[in-house]
Amino acid sequence: MIVLVLVRVFRDADDFSDWELIPFLNANAFASLWQLLQRPEVHFRNPFSFSMNVGAESVPSAVLLRGLGRISLYWSNVLVLLLYDAVFVAVVYELFSVLFANGFSECVAWSLVAMSPIILTYLSTSAFNMQGYVVVVLGLLGCEYFFRRRAILGTVLLGVAFCAMPQGYPLGLFLPYYVICWVGLRAVLAHPRLGATEPQIPGTIGARWVAACLGAVLGLVTLVEYWSGRTYVATISPFAPGGPYSSVPPGQWSNLGARTVLFLRQSFVPIYKVDGVAVGFAPYFVYVAVITVAALVLWRKSAGGGVRPTREIRSAGLSRRVLGVTVAVGAILFGYLPAFLAERVKSQRAVFGDFFLVILVAHWIGSIKERRLLRPATMVIVLAVVLCASDAYYLCFTLSVDHSRNHSPVFDFDLSDGIARHDLVAAIEVMREQVEHENTALVIYYPYCDNENTTDPAVFFARFLRHFGRYDGRPWLMFPCRWCGVKYGCPFPEVRDRECSATCCYNDPLFEIRSERRAGKRVLLWWWREPREFRDQGRWVSNREGLASDSPKGLLRRLERRYAMARIELPHAAARWECYELVEKGRYSRMNARRAMTQTARSQARASRDWPGGDFHVSEPAAP
Repeated sequence: MIVLVLVRVFRDADDFSDWELIPFLNANAFASLWQLLQRPEVHFRNPFSFSMNVGAESVPSAVLLRGLGRISLYWSNVLVLLLYDAVFVAVVYELFSVLFANGFSECVAWSLVAMSPIILTYLSTSAFNMQGYVVVVLGLLGCEYFFRRRAILGTVLLGVAFCAMPQGYPLGLFLPYYVICWVGLRAVLAHPRLGATEPQIPGTIGARWVAACLGAVLGLVTLVEYWSGRTYVATISPFAPGGPYSSVPPGQWSNLGARTVLFLRQSFVPIYKVDGVAVGFAPYFVYVAVITVAALVLWRKSAGGGVRPTREIRSAGLSRRVLGVTVAVGAILFGYLPAFLAERVKSQRAVFGDFFLVILVAHWIGSIKERRLLRPATMVIVLAVVLCASDAYYLCFTLSVDHSRNHSPVFDFDLSDGIARHDLVAAIEVMREQVEHENTALVIYYPYCDNENTTDPAVFFARFLRHFGRYDGRPWLMFPCRWCGVKYGCPFPEVRDRECSATCCYNDPLFEIRSERRAGKRVLLWWWREPREFRDQGRWVSNREGLASDSPKGLLRRLERRYAMARIELPHAAARWECYELVEKGRYSRMNARRAMTQTARSQARASRDWPGGDFHVSEPAAP
């Protein structure tokens, strides 16, 4: 499992998007870490402030990204993700060691975890998600210590989970629901440790410890509700009039059946074949393992019973078995419920459906071993073969991704967020080549748009920061439009208190252009051509965003009065960008333009090497 995660983490290091880039940008754009931590959007001064988190809230991420950014801006996201992965794996390891009765069942559980594509995917792509997952697993571990009659340690772990809850992915905010589901499952199964045979009746967990665990959770919820100013319960309750569910879109609940069908189809036989991938995100090989083991058990029984005579085991009655199976299936369904309960179907919310499935299947296989219905060696061989097939399947689809074009992460079904924008990365790489090798200054115009949902345009600047380097204090980098919205990323903190910070604080680049040309630099104008289908026309009209139309007309008119504009060809991967060199007007303008095109040939050749198979895109000249 660790090898699979590492392979994808380092191969897909360019694929961080949206919620991964927001805390990275904020941590490295502000003048000091302390200045960032004072912002209300960051949960530092008021840690129990609850909202639907988007990544900017995390204090641990801000501190880590700030510190690691001093070492390497590009690799800081990767290192933070690996750190959260290590915490997650450590907490799961401790949970399995407490939960299961023997090492065999633990090994089975880890093998099954490695067969879950979505668990492997978010371990490889999203530190933001991992923070929320760690919170829930930590809460489950606290409950297990209650069942082991170590109430103090259990209370401490639950307290840590509740304190960490506001820092990560919003799924962690619903920790009380997951804990109640887990406690109900464990109470009904009545096994003090899973992976063993049926317990003696009555169960050995004990109603007193179940009540103590639920009491601790209720007490912590009450404290968090008080510390949050009575906002926490409203945040997670579907019945609170002021909560996030009070203004759901019309028809959301009536469309629950359609979303359930969509979730099942996308899990197994996708309707939307994102990036042409024909398989879903379901743990196919977990089901293969279950079916194979069940078939071998039935074959063994039909052939004459177990491997050898078993000791007398007192089993539960039929009604208790039916109740146990019902509650187990209910827990798995509850784990999958968040994936299709909200307005949009997302696989990132289905992780605990796979997690509960893995635990219960490992318990079932462990009990088969204890009852000696199959030889342990037979089950090991079956699991090893299925695991190898699962690894090959996962690597086949993840390693076949074409990183020269935009794509969605494989096994991450999300129609609204998470696109890996390699077109932006391609353009930024060309910009860096121009600055480093052609003595160039850049005017970069990137309009405020909905190119990447609500996280645009901040995530462009986050990518610029990762691939190009720091842009503050660099006079050869000019940005005519600047923004700051800390919740969704703040590339220019100096404008955060201005009214224009939510749209465009215009900064006239003419003086800097003149200064850079006098210093002997070529000056190139880059701007992003926003596709019409992504525009919020009402916002642009109401804010008189003339620069955010097909081309920045106001800026172009000012430049065209002083400069001729020599068009520069770009790689096809950067097709939505326009690039012109600003050449002094006069009798030498044609000669200067010819020289500019000759010098640019070098950057084109380098870009074609970096982006093989991509033609160069020649865009139409912008209207004046």
